[in-house]
Amino acid sequence: GTDQYFRFMKDQTLAMARWLRISSEDRNTFTLFQTLSAADTHWCCLHRLFPGSEKYLGKNVVSDIATVSEEERENCISSSDDFKLRAQAMKENQDIVDYHFKKRVQEFLQTVCPVLGVEEYICRFESQKRGCLHAHITISIKDGPTPKEINEAFKPITLPTDFTEE
Repeated sequence: GTDQYFRFMKDQTLAMARWLRISSEDRNTFTLFQTLSAADTHWCCLHRLFPGSEKYLGKNVVSDIATVSEEERENCISSSDDFKLRAQAMKENQDIVDYHFKKRVQEFLQTVCPVLGVEEYICRFESQKRGCLHAHITISIKDGPTPKEINEAFKPITLPTDFTEE
């Protein structure tokens, strides 16, 4: 996360963008920017990896445990306790959380992107304020819009002066 690292990544990205445009004779460029973030508090497949997750996984989440009958309480957990236990488990197992998220992003890049016609991509991981990763991905899609078409799309539209709504 240093300034030098981000400068290096910026320079690498600009060099790749230039290479893509030059090698395609200005027919291709990066056409899509995607941010992926983890639904880490909700992924049961992630939480099953944590020691002690049986305290909250598989339980019925209720707003107030006092409203649940005594015999059903063993299988219930309050929404606030559920959230606290999940947050604590993620904090204590940040290495597992990061690894799991990176694997999911890699799976997206290797299986979904080719189906969508992605030819080139640049992926950078960043840490959110609460410590969890998210990924920024710049994508070049086969037969996507050319740089000229993208520039045309951003030109202002001028309506005829005699235009009236009906």
